[in-house]
Amino acid sequence: EQIGDCYKAMIGGPYPCEDHAVRGAALACGIVEICNGVANRLKVPISVRVGVHTGHVTAAVVGVRMPRYLMFGRDCEVVGRLEAAADANSALLSQHTIDALPAWPHPLNRTVTLPDASEIQAYCGSNDRGCG
Repeated sequence: EQIGDCYKAMIGGPYPCEDHAVRGAALACGIVEICNGVANRLKVPISVRVGVHTGHVTAAVVGVRMPRYLMFGRDCEVVGRLEAAADANSALLSQHTIDALPAWPHPLNRTVTLPDASEIQAYCGSNDRGCG
């Protein structure tokens, strides 16, 4: 789903996959690494922030004239907050995603506050810290 300059990707839908967290972390790190590579090659400042969360969403195609694929649910809000809290050129992964990964080499980075005032723990991954 695209919202302005923000993209949301869903892994494991509509058919669940056991390695969704691994794929999500790999996608996040790939996005950071590719953007950094393009910025270096073109000698222009490009930055990207990525949020990764494991959870449940509802998704549907909405509209007739200009159909859009939309994702809804609390877990969409979680990933949005993670992305907003990430440092430039890095990814923040939620504890739910970390728990679904076989290993993650990066330490706890920060606490992120959600719209309902609850908090989640987030772990960093960035190109300069060996993302992935």
